[in-house]
Amino acid sequence: MEAQILSLLSTDVPMKTLDIAQQILGKMAKAKDVNPTLYKLQREGKVTKIAEEGGKNPRWVRNVFSGESFPNRRKSDLEETSSSSDMPSPDLSEDDLKQKILEILRRESEPVPTQRIAQMIFGKGATRKLVNPTLYSLKNQGMIKKFCDEDGTRPRWTLLEDV
Repeated sequence: MEAQILSLLSTDVPMKTLDIAQQILGKMAKAKDVNPTLYKLQREGKVTKIAEEGGKNPRWVRNVFSGESFPNRRKSDLEETSSSSDMPSPDLSEDDLKQKILEILRRESEPVPTQRIAQMIFGKGATRKLVNPTLYSLKNQGMIKKFCDEDGTRPRWTLLEDV
């Protein structure tokens, strides 16, 4: 079931637990049928849980990276970058990526768009998919805050004051 969940989940569009269960196991499935597997994948760092306020109806995304590197990265996600020594490697651990994101947000006085964060870390050709799961993980840990326009578009990120 792990492989089915990972192939079903996207790296940038969160999916409800019930939807995951029903797409894998059929319309009669319940969220509890896939919960143990989802939480196992979360402990392994393969998926990120995005909790709604109140903790009900969590959504899940597949992490771009697995463990220490980004094996699922496609060439379209990250164009060839220069071999400049100041360019970070795309093979960052999750902790290193979190630290780089936090460093960027500390330096910026205004909320930073997702795309800009990705490009500041991975270069011009980087996409939001490389940082989205980590941004939501930091948000769920209470370290950063997400801002959007009134219609929910143009997400931007900032540090919370006590971080």
